[in-house]
Amino acid sequence: MPGPSLVALRSYALLASTAAAGTSSELPLYPPLDLDAIERDVYSFVTATRFPDPEKNRPPQSLPPWQAHLAAIVTQAVGVLERAVTECGFEHLALSFNGGKDCTVLLHLLQAVRWRYWRTTMMHDGVVTCPPLPLLVTVHVAPVDGFPEEVAFVQKAAARYRLNLLNTAAPMRNGLTEFHAQYPAYTAVAVGTRRTDPYSEHLGDLAPCDAGWPPLLRVNPILDWQYADVWLFLLSSRIEYCPLYDLGYTSLGPKSQTVRNPNLKVIPTAQVDDGDVVAAAVYLPAWRLEDGSQERCGRLQMRK
Repeated sequence: MPGPSLVALRSYALLASTAAAGTSSELPLYPPLDLDAIERDVYSFVTATRFPDPEKNRPPQSLPPWQAHLAAIVTQAVGVLERAVTECGFEHLALSFNGGKDCTVLLHLLQAVRWRYWRTTMMHDGVVTCPPLPLLVTVHVAPVDGFPEEVAFVQKAAARYRLNLLNTAAPMRNGLTEFHAQYPAYTAVAVGTRRTDPYSEHLGDLAPCDAGWPPLLRVNPILDWQYADVWLFLLSSRIEYCPLYDLGYTSLGPKSQTVRNPNLKVIPTAQVDDGDVVAAAVYLPAWRLEDGSQERCGRLQMRK
């Protein structure tokens, strides 16, 4: 059954964000890191899980359309992550994180799954206090000329989400090779790839790396999420994201090859300044993009 249209999902995200914030939805909210809250937010949408907890997993029986859609895609993504934790091993699953919107969704989902697994595994036989969640081993493959704002967000996310961050240089193959050399016990890495990304149309949820790459299993939980799905989840859950997305960027790559999406450009009413007409262009935030197929229009190589 197809999900709501991109425009409808964007509207749902706006309404959900406004209702949750009680203020302008244009302003991102920055909730404090709380693993119980992250787990609760994510698993409140999960309708099937390998790690049941009757006390904390009680999804409502009747949901409005935007929440029903979230429940479907979050349940699917969590299922992929739970499968990876079960089949690969909790201690063998790492994360690839570059600070982009898709990776931010993945980070939030993965920490919810890891905390649910860790908490339900450790809290037994009269244990009163759960041991701290181990740091999430994370590889950050940074472009040579990345945005300073994106790098700063990665560092902030590492502190807030308890990441053990390994900074490597692009391209991705080199970064994962360096990661595997330093962490040979890790056999799988979760990535924020979506099917609309280049060379990703034939991937599966769990896909071994290609020949010539390190022997890692790529875990793709949000492979079939649409552009609007990403923003629906981020806004409705009030998850902090890289501030560049509020400046009109919709897809982040190397700074020399990335500009703000022209589809978000707005020219306000012209003003007169000492006889000269002034009409400076402004850009709407990324979540205001109505056509998700235009997501990569800010990538210069995609516009040739």
